[in-house]
Amino acid sequence: MALGDRMLGPLALCLGLTPADLRARYMKPIAFMRLFHYPPTTNVAQNEFGAAEHKDYGFLTILAQDSTGGLEVRSPGGELVLAPPRPGNFIVNAGDMLSEITTGKIRSAPHRVINRAGIGRYSIPFFYDPDFDARFDSLPQFSAGEFLLAKFNKFYQYRKDMGQPAA
Repeated sequence: MALGDRMLGPLALCLGLTPADLRARYMKPIAFMRLFHYPPTTNVAQNEFGAAEHKDYGFLTILAQDSTGGLEVRSPGGELVLAPPRPGNFIVNAGDMLSEITTGKIRSAPHRVINRAGIGRYSIPFFYDPDFDARFDSLPQFSAGEFLLAKFNKFYQYRKDMGQPAA
């Protein structure tokens, strides 16, 4: 939470906001962490992935990795580039919400995970999103929470099965 909060000041300037304006949208942030285990991949040639190529949905993702590696990010030129783990450092991804708010000036990069190390791999992403009711002038049709729910409704089958409308 502290790292995400430290990033809000510089991000506010990129959004044309004051740091206080952006922090006011983080009074009760949507913040959660997940632990992922990726077993060793046995056949990359048959598209066996730890996590298929995707983009994160929210505002920021702060990622702690183990030393094994395996995260690949699609560059602006279209190639997949290995993001080598660096002890004591974090990888920060902009999500679709931040990309929408900045009308694409900050890009939500597609990425995937392939564990080629021959041993299990762990990663711990922390998703740091504004308050559910936070709104941005450049995304007037949704609050932050509504934006995330629309993404979940579109991509998660169990939400469709519950009768949630797709975005």
